Amino acid sequence: MTMTRREFSLASLAVAVSSPVAKYRIVDAQIHVWINDPRYPWAVGTKDPPMENRNPAMTLELMKANGVERTVIAQYTGYKWDNRYCLDSINKYASYFRVSAVSILLIPPRQTSYLA
Repeated sequence: MTMTRREFSLASLAVAVSSPVAKYRIVDAQIHVWINDPRYPWAVGTKDPPMENRNPAMTLELMKANGVERTVIAQYTGYKWDNRYCLDSINKYASYFRVSAVSILLIPPRQTSYLA
């Protein structure tokens, strides 16, 4: 059985139209959360910490309003090395948030061949 170009085009169109459309997942690659709370103090030397909170509940509202399925929370610099608020937020809303980690490569000053 042979098909004409017209039959082939119509058959292809029918298959394309009847195929389900793929649902894309939206994942926010990086956000920061923070709160003005004595349980999570700002790091020594933090200048002008934000006055307004950016907590996970606020983030969840924005996620739902914009169809975002998941979000990666990155450590806010105002806390420096104290990861408690970031981790507590992720644990509280584990089905929505994931944590990001940063690796730092330390190169001895005289071994610059790694940079080539």
